[in-house]
Amino acid sequence: MRGRALGIGVIVVIALLISHFTSAGRDDSGEITKSGDVSASEVQVGDCFDDLPQLSTEGSTFSSVHAVPCNEGHHWQAFHQEGSSLESYSETDIKSEAGAICNSVAQTLINNMSPIKYDAFQNVQLTYFAPTYKSWSTHGDRLVQCLIGSDTESYFTSVLE
Repeated sequence: MRGRALGIGVIVVIALLISHFTSAGRDDSGEITKSGDVSASEVQVGDCFDDLPQLSTEGSTFSSVHAVPCNEGHHWQAFHQEGSSLESYSETDIKSEAGAICNSVAQTLINNMSPIKYDAFQNVQLTYFAPTYKSWSTHGDRLVQCLIGSDTESYFTSVLE
């Protein structure tokens, strides 16, 4: 029995060490300062990502993304988040609402860009992270997170600066 408890303790310590060394670091303002994994539920406006999770099928889910400081090469950035106004979960409705939210806010963002910033980000695409049925019903997740970027172009600055 004591050997089992010791074994479980060693596994927990190893898991915590792995988590510590693979997790992104943030400064006091919340800005990513060290590359690493960020839980999908902890993504903040301004966070930059190497790549988006590769989802094999419609409705696939993920639990984390690999975040990097925005002054390092990245493909995507969270630029807005907003709670859903829906009363109940519907995958079709949440996708429609997320698209409308992100398109509206992106248009304002683009309209307010300097010419230099606009040139740097002229070929961006929009996408979003939206609640799944499980996160909606189990965790009360209502957050739509809008993302701007490209799978093929790298950026070395924040779209929000």
